Amino acid sequence: MWVTYLEIPCDQGAMVSEPHPLMWQLSALHRFRTDVDVAVVVVVLELANLIAHFTTAWAGIAT
Repeated sequence: MWVTYLEIPCDQGAMVSEPHPLMWQLSALHRFRTDVDVAVVVVVLELANLIAHFTTAWAGIAT
């Protein structure tokens, strides 16, 4: 996810183009949390798949 910002004119005629430094950290934190959420979903699906595989009636034949 990219941090976007608007250029806001100041009273002195200069343009403000630098985002607050905290915005970069919040963006990185958001990206990290998204990656962790995806990893948790993948692990839960894999565990559910393994549990389903080894608890079916055919599990004894397949293994």
